Amino acid sequence: MSRRYKKYPLKKRVKDESKTTILNLFIGGMSFYSFFYSIREFNNFTIISFSFLSFIFFFSGILITSLLFFLEQTKLIDV
Repeated sequence: MSRRYKKYPLKKRVKDESKTTILNLFIGGMSFYSFFYSIREFNNFTIISFSFLSFIFFFSGILITSLLFFLEQTKLIDV
């Protein structure tokens, strides 16, 4: 161990981790609230319902993922 590290021993960053956790919880809570607020506003001003759009995104995601998985397993593409 060099002298530089003997002078200033390594400190545990417990305080930094707790601040990060609190910040992540705050941002997560705000995004959760914003998601449900946007759903409410979206349903007030649109003709297409949110559940229909969610179904389209979910179905296309499953379809594309299964296609990529199949192509990767048969070694037709290199991901």
